[in-house]
Amino acid sequence: MTTKKRPVALITGGSSGMGKDFALRLLSAGYAVYGAARRIDRMRDIEGGGGVALEMDVTEDVTMVAAVDRIIREQGQIDVLINCAGYGQMGALEDVPVEVARRQLEVNLIGVARLTQLCSGRLACRRDAPVLCQPFLRASGPPRIARTLAYVVRRRSCGTGARTPCGPSGNLAQEPGYQHVLQFDGLRLRLCHIDGGLG
Repeated sequence: MTTKKRPVALITGGSSGMGKDFALRLLSAGYAVYGAARRIDRMRDIEGGGGVALEMDVTEDVTMVAAVDRIIREQGQIDVLINCAGYGQMGALEDVPVEVARRQLEVNLIGVARLTQLCSGRLACRRDAPVLCQPFLRASGPPRIARTLAYVVRRRSCGTGARTPCGPSGNLAQEPGYQHVLQFDGLRLRLCHIDGGLG
């Protein structure tokens, strides 16, 4: 009897918030989960649940390449990519230094694009409907750009079975009552403002 291999998920921003919530929810659903963040010590609960904590800075290409290479080496595949790494920066245009704005775009947009590029290259040859998720491009990465990125990935993935849902941008914790559902492989993940987590 052949045992079906567990689907493999890579989740950035796994040290807190929605990234951690997704990681724990996918672990409970039977996925092989790799949580990625700069602070491994904040992902002990993911490791405790059977997942793997990877040190990754989405502005450092070498860390992203190393993470993807490790997953492929250990699992042979990546089925789900969920980009949750990101942060908000408030301030008037005249008050925010250009360097700060540039750093934020590197994290919230360029990092997402690069990691998606690395993973989509590994997924392109697969036939069993791999999934790319880019749900949380924050408001600081302009929503139109975020959605355009998801659209481009979707178009490039035509014929591979990859799906690229692009969820809401912005800080959900400050949008009471907002709900969004991502569904893939029969698993529904509902994001909502209930105790700041998944409900």
